[in-house]
Order: sequence, then C-alpha cells, then structure tokens
Amino acid sequence: MSKNISLKLDKSNWKNFNLGDLAIEITDRVDKPNESNFKKFVSLDHFISGDIRIKNWQSIEKIVSAAKEFKVGDILFARRNTYLKRASLVNFDGCCSGDAFVLREKHEKITEGLLVFLLNSSKLWDYAISNAAGTMSKRVKWRDLANYKVLLPSMSEQKKLLKLLWSMEEMIDKEEELYKSIDILFKAKIKNISNNKNKKDELKKIKEICKIKDNMRKPLNKSQRAKIKGEIPYYGSNGLVDHINKYIFDEELVLIAEDGGNFNEFYSKEIAYCVKGKSWVNNHAHVLSANTDFLSTQWLLYSLMHKNILKHIIGTTRLKLNKSELENIDIWIPSNKIMKSLTEEISKIDNLRKEAASKINLSKKIRKYLINQIF
Repeated sequence: MSKNISLKLDKSNWKNFNLGDLAIEITDRVDKPNESNFKKFVSLDHFISGDIRIKNWQSIEKIVSAAKEFKVGDILFARRNTYLKRASLVNFDGCCSGDAFVLREKHEKITEGLLVFLLNSSKLWDYAISNAAGTMSKRVKWRDLANYKVLLPSMSEQKKLLKLLWSMEEMIDKEEELYKSIDILFKAKIKNISNNKNKKDELKKIKEICKIKDNMRKPLNKSQRAKIKGEIPYYGSNGLVDHINKYIFDEELVLIAEDGGNFNEFYSKEIAYCVKGKSWVNNHAHVLSANTDFLSTQWLLYSLMHKNILKHIIGTTRLKLNKSELENIDIWIPSNKIMKSLTEEISKIDNLRKEAASKINLSKKIRKYLINQIF
C-alpha cells in the first residue's frame, strides 16, 4: 500500500513551527449552557478516535454545568485520556466539555482546514501522550502541546496537500453513507426474523434447539493469559478479548453475553456473535451450539444478533442474562425452505455490509498513512 501512495515529499524548504504558532486556545466559557442560544453540546463521549469531524452531539437543554464555547471551524482536542487520540473539527457552533481544548487556526501561518489533519498525526499523539500528567486520568496542558514542533511547506503547497486530504475524507464519507444504507437494510431483515409477533405457532425455546455449553467455560485473568500468549482467540461478553495458545472449543458456536452485554442497545449494537474453529470463552458469555435438526448456526446468530430480550434481563447497573432466562428465549423456526431462503438473502446483505466496512477501514488506513507522510 505505501509504495502505491507515496507522496515523495521534498521537505528541504519546509519551515519549522511550534503548534502554538499555528493555533490559539479558545477559553470562552458559557456558565449556563441550557440558558444560552446554543443548541448542541459535545461531550468526550461524542469524540471518535481518528474522525476528522465531530459527527455526534446532544441537546444542550440538560447541560447546567459551565462549558466551553466553540465556533464553526474550530477543532476540539480531548486533553483527557490522550491515549484515545481524539481531535476533530466542528462544522457548527456549540459548547463542549471542559476536558477538551478548543483550538482555532491562525490562518496567516496555516491553510484553513489543515490543522485537524496535523493533530491526527501519529507523531503529534506520541508527543501529547508523553506530556500528559495526572494519576487517575492523565491530561495534557496546552502550554506543553503548544511547544510541539512541526514542519510545514509554503501556503501554496499546503493548499495542494489539503485538497488531497479532503478528497480522501470525502471518499470516506461516501463509503460510510453506503455502509449505513446497507446496515439499515440488514437490520430490517434481522428484525423480521427476531420479532416473534404473529409467529407463535412456529416458536421454540433455546433450550429445545440448542446445547448450552456454559459448564465448559473458564475465565483467565490478564496475568494468566500473558503466560500463554498465542494465536487462538479468547472471547468475552461482547467479542474478542485476547489471544492465547490453548483452546476449549473447536466448533462453530454462537456467543451471547451473560453480563456486560449491549442489551439496552440491541438495535444499534450486536448482543450475540459467531465464533468458528478453536476458541476459549470466559464466563461472561453464554455458549450456544445449534441443534442442526432444527436450525443452522447462522439462523441462530441472525435470530439473536439484534433481538430485544430485555424482558429476560435482570439488574439495573450491571445487566445480566441468567442461564434460566436464556433457555426460555423464543426463536422463530419456520419451514426449512423459508429458513434457507431468508438465511441466504440476509447473508448476501451481510457480505455486502462487511465489504463496505472493509473499504472504509482501508480508506482510513490510507488517510492515516498520508497524514503521517506529511506531518
């Protein structure tokens, strides 16, 4: 990949700047955000590592604590937990958490829109992380970050590089829109088979169609896993946790969280996933083996992946799916013909979705590579 997209930059005439030469920190406060004219609030939860633009926010109506004001074109830099590497441009006015810097470009030194890419370079983040201080939650200070040194070309060359970077960003936007469209279709199909209304005559409980292999699970703590590092996946409630050199299972299984699952967010996030081949599963995920006389593993997965099972969940802060409740979850078991037809249809959509996600990941890697070449 790197050979095909190398920019072959000649930096011999580039000039050295401090980050503080290129941006200023905006510290304007809004004491009562819910009484202000702003409508959008950005917390650190709305930042996504690697995203060039802030794409999520919340209504400001319930924000009563003082916040920082930002304007269109500013960059929000999460100064807390810098290892998460979060710095994004905003294209709207609003308020944000006090744990974010609000940075505004100095356009006499840097082309408008280029700074956010600089702030997402690996060298910048290495510097920010090494300068973060604190015990419970490390934070970087602007006075330290402002001393970060960076090479920049002439303004005309900056504009050319900016055009390249934003064209890459626009391509990623289009790929993400395509993914969202496919994902909506996929979830609509999933909802159709996991929704049990009007299917009462064709329902079976999990205990009737699956073997629950929870008795074979075995948790390993981090130090135990460190002694047996390998290539075999070690799974937990919501997916892959680690890799080790031993295994418990060697088959196709569906895992669904026992605790710590995405039960409240079942539509947007998966609550069950499939594993194949050799694996080790800890005690935070139930282990289901489909009885192929009734259904395939794939049908079981699609039936549970985004299913609303909240009536089976106990607890308030740490939600839990007990084995007794798991056993009584209803699964729609139509005729083999219908099951096969729907499985094939959903599988095709799922494959398109995975291809779209793969393209996004590749484009983001290329964008990151370009940023790191420049900065």
